[in-house]
Amino acid sequence: MNQKNIDDILDQVEEENSEYSCELSSDYSKVVYKYDENIDGILQAKILVSLTSIYVMNGIIETNNSDWSVDASIVNCHTGKTVVQGTFPGASLTFGEAEWKASYE
Repeated sequence: MNQKNIDDILDQVEEENSEYSCELSSDYSKVVYKYDENIDGILQAKILVSLTSIYVMNGIIETNNSDWSVDASIVNCHTGKTVVQGTFPGASLTFGEAEWKASYE
């Protein structure tokens, strides 16, 4: 069920824009979300909250280890530059217009 939810969100990402993508490491340690500042707000929330949470839950289930951490990055899909990065738990991905602008420089 978790994988179906992940696949559904990944399909929505691809449908939104062919340049958008989500890279989920097979060892549950890293996620890279590639999109731009024009992403639909609801889709962005699904990616950052739902997809990340389900990915973490799958990691706990598969590894049988509740001591987890995930390095998360949002990357500008046009330039390849990182907009914001953090490691969960504990991190907060806070970004806005200034961070997007810097990712184009």
